[in-house]
Formats: sequence, C-alpha cells, structure tokens
Amino acid sequence: MFEFCCSEDSMLGKVNQEHGLDNFRSTKEGNNREVDSLIQLLSKFPGCDLWASIPCGPWSTWQQVNKSRIGKSFIRRLETSRRKSRKIRKNFIRCAEKVLENGGHVASEWPRGCAGWNLPELVQFIVKHNLYVAEPDGCE
Repeated sequence: MFEFCCSEDSMLGKVNQEHGLDNFRSTKEGNNREVDSLIQLLSKFPGCDLWASIPCGPWSTWQQVNKSRIGKSFIRRLETSRRKSRKIRKNFIRCAEKVLENGGHVASEWPRGCAGWNLPELVQFIVKHNLYVAEPDGCE
C-alpha cells in the first residue's frame, strides 16, 4: 500500500502495519522530481494500491461562507491554496495512472460536497478509468 500526501502517522498506515502489510507513506505533495521518483518506485510493485489523503480545506463548502464574510484578501489566499491543491491532485493522478497501468487500485478521500470533486482533471480521470465515487459525510 502506498499513501500519497498523508500524515507521518496516518491511521491507514498504522492499521496496515498491525496487519503485517507493507505500507509506504509519501507525506509531502512533492515536486516533479520527487513524483517522478515515486512513479519509478510504484512501477516496481505491480498490483499495488495507492491511497490519497489530499487536504480538502481549499475546496470545503465553508469556503463559500468565508469568501462572502472575509472578502478579497481571503479570496486571494484561497486561490493560492487551490492552485497548490490542484498541483497536488495532478501529481496524484500521475502516480495513479502508473498504478492502474500496472493492475493496481487507487482511492482518494474528500467529503461529499467538496468543490474539488468538480475539478476538470479529476472528473476526466474518474471517467477515463470508470472509477466509482463513494460520498462520505465528512472527514475522520
């Protein structure tokens, strides 16, 4: 199991280790060189699983409230956060393409209503691979 953009002590990693499963944590979104290295590593484990824990904050439904209450300074910060989040998502998709190409499985978590689910690159990826979407009601 490979985790993408997870915490150093992720619960998924702990549970995998308790059950004797190998678990590799990638705790940072990574630059292109780091993602290229991860893709090379993923290619050495055909059939592996990849799980993304990309923070949902920039896409939370609460951001609509914050935008209207806080104003332009918040909107600029939010746009910066969303650009970073999209870069992370695109890097996950690059890794996920390799995992799927090698017969593995991919998963990613974001809560229901998260605006990030509407990102064109994510929608295209889901449609391209005929992936399923499950809609939980929130984080943790």
